[in-house]
Amino acid sequence: MKQFLEALKKPFLDIHDYFVGDTRGIKSYADPISAYQARPRRWIMNLIFLATFIGVFIFMSWQIDILSFGDRPINWEYTGRIFRTFFTWDGDFWAYFFGFSEADGGWTGGVLYNILITFAITFIATLIAFFIAIPFGILASHRIFGKWAYISEIFLILIRTIPEILLALFLIRLSGYHVLTAIIALAFHSIGMIGKLYADQIDGVDFGPMEALESSGGNKFQQIRYGLLPQVMPNFISVGLYRLDINIRTGTMLGLIIQQDAGIGWNVLLHFSYGKYQQLGADTLGIILLIVLVDLFSSFLRKVVTK
Repeated sequence: MKQFLEALKKPFLDIHDYFVGDTRGIKSYADPISAYQARPRRWIMNLIFLATFIGVFIFMSWQIDILSFGDRPINWEYTGRIFRTFFTWDGDFWAYFFGFSEADGGWTGGVLYNILITFAITFIATLIAFFIAIPFGILASHRIFGKWAYISEIFLILIRTIPEILLALFLIRLSGYHVLTAIIALAFHSIGMIGKLYADQIDGVDFGPMEALESSGGNKFQQIRYGLLPQVMPNFISVGLYRLDINIRTGTMLGLIIQQDAGIGWNVLLHFSYGKYQQLGADTLGIILLIVLVDLFSSFLRKVVTK
């Protein structure tokens, strides 16, 4: 029976070796020439993969009718007028940007104030998620808790499946159009993402210090506190800063549904809806400056803490 099964498997193994190569390392060759002749034909697999990818791309494009875009010609004159207004950086532009324009709501209606609100929301939400995700990330480490880690891992997966905007729509019914809604939505989703990255960082560290503490009689908490956290904390900070970059962009979009209490996103929606393209240009400039400054600062801090 065993010989029959081996004979049945042989054609499939030969096909595998022909395309992929001898991954089992059981074949030997008389000379380099015969070994070269038996090299795997990976180019055939790559060609099949490329053809499959192109086929799926064409099928998906046909399903969403992407070519119908050509049925709607672009009004270049109107588009050009919008862009000229968008990039008209005159006195009114800067008055609105710095919050000096009473017609646009003064300081609280200006760009500078609203990007500060957006940054405050994302910073607080990320900080909350940074600390809450630590125990969940530790509990999701398979090297520490084995099969029990699946409980925390599944919990983190379930959190990540809920988009921030969808969660914010549900939370509006509980806390209303309030800044707290944006903070909870961002923090909740960030816990799932940060916790997962924490678990990956933990599984890659040296467990020697923890084993030394265990052999000295240290309990699990002491092993984690003194043998694990000093190793992973710089990487945890790096993960938190990286998540802050992402939350800045997401926090901007939350303003589209939580309105004026969630920062600059509401201004973007309002000015776009009413065709105020000069103010929209100022909103866009503020968002770009905020993202660039936060990205540069967090990149600098990541380099410092990981040295």
